Amino acid sequence: MKKSTHNWIKLANRDLKVALDNLSLGNYTTTVEKCHSVLEKLLKAIITEQDQEPSKIHNLLKLMSDALITNHQESTTQLLIELNTFIYVFKVSR
Repeated sequence: MKKSTHNWIKLANRDLKVALDNLSLGNYTTTVEKCHSVLEKLLKAIITEQDQEPSKIHNLLKLMSDALITNHQESTTQLLIELNTFIYVFKVSR
């Protein structure tokens, strides 16, 4: 595994811990925001491992496409759409 891939995974694990801590505290908005961040970083790790430079974007669907993940269920696409929408609304409403 490449060092840069490992770094993305390390950051994702950190965000996952924050998400779980916030979940136990009932901070659901922060939990969802951090879960989005975890998925974003893991997708960027996959892209990095494939000798590509991940885009500086937060769109999970685009990152999944960039990671060449094509064999997935429709429910996965729907979940990523909902997470993208949540993050957009959350950031705009701040």
